[in-house]
Amino acid sequence: MRRENPSWSTTRSYGVGNRPNIIDDETSLLDALAEGLSSPEIGRRLFVATSTVETHRRNVMRKLGIHSVADLTSTRFARA
Repeated sequence: MRRENPSWSTTRSYGVGNRPNIIDDETSLLDALAEGLSSPEIGRRLFVATSTVETHRRNVMRKLGIHSVADLTSTRFARA
């Protein structure tokens, strides 16, 4: 069982009310995923390492409570 760090506050990942606080880089990632780009392609487009793309993807999925990339992509279409 995974223990959460008690110093982490859930308010750090959420903006106003229950709406997630998605930063600009994460929004750009969501747009690129919706276009069907791979992580290396997204990294080249955003001028970041592939590992940075993966980190942004994990952060967005955590913030939105999503567990698959397919759900992440469909969420982006729903938010547009």
